Amino acid sequence: MFGSDVSIDYDLWFNNNYEDIEGLEINIRKNDNSWINGWINFNYLLKKSGLTGRATISNSTLNEEQLGLYEGEEDRFLPQPSLNANITFKSPDDLFSQSWLNYLSSGWRMTIFAEWKAGRYFSFNPFELNQISGYNLSNNMQWPDYYMIDLRLSKSFDLFGFYTTFFLDISNVFNFKVNLLSEGYAFRRDSNDEGNFKEWTDTYNYLASLHLPEYASSEYDALRDDANGLFVPGNDKVGDLKSSGKPYINDPDYSYFIHGQPRDIWFGIKVDF
Repeated sequence: MFGSDVSIDYDLWFNNNYEDIEGLEINIRKNDNSWINGWINFNYLLKKSGLTGRATISNSTLNEEQLGLYEGEEDRFLPQPSLNANITFKSPDDLFSQSWLNYLSSGWRMTIFAEWKAGRYFSFNPFELNQISGYNLSNNMQWPDYYMIDLRLSKSFDLFGFYTTFFLDISNVFNFKVNLLSEGYAFRRDSNDEGNFKEWTDTYNYLASLHLPEYASSEYDALRDDANGLFVPGNDKVGDLKSSGKPYINDPDYSYFIHGQPRDIWFGIKVDF
């Protein structure tokens, strides 16, 4: 808020943020005593958010209805689909005629948990960062999708009168390279002379070096002229990294934080009494 002579400048907090969520949920479940059980859940959400009211309050904005409003900052409806599945396979109790073979083969359970989630949208407006006005970009980029498959294998049996279960848990059974760029840890947080963080420096260099389809627009011509080799159009995707085929990509500085959640294996025995 500003006074008439700009001598007063302070911030106020308002409850003026809104979010609309629309979508579809499909849930398929099978729960009986057969050899396969589980459920599959699919969500397709459309989210839209923004701010209402005035971003700046002063004598001039109060006298003009269209001045100082939150204009061009609202998000459009963006799809946020996700899929989760939990499937359990159980071995039969009477697969063989011999009792000792049935003892070895029965009581086995294998559970697979699979998850897929569309990448989170985010805003990257290089025009604003280069002090070029007139371009309002909101949620125009998307981080890579998330994939994960976990597996649990167990065998239950009677041991000296106790109900005993041997289990093997494997997280990320296929050892997917889980992209963590959306977490921000891989990007260096530089500071200026006042000690304030400039979080977008490394992120800007990475995104500008990608050859994205969006950069084919003539709007990026001015940026291409000022930055040689940046904002070049192509078929890259956010999440691509430097390679022999793409030597132009400027990877995030903290490369050891780009991927995470490697395969993890645990096993043990649980005894119930």
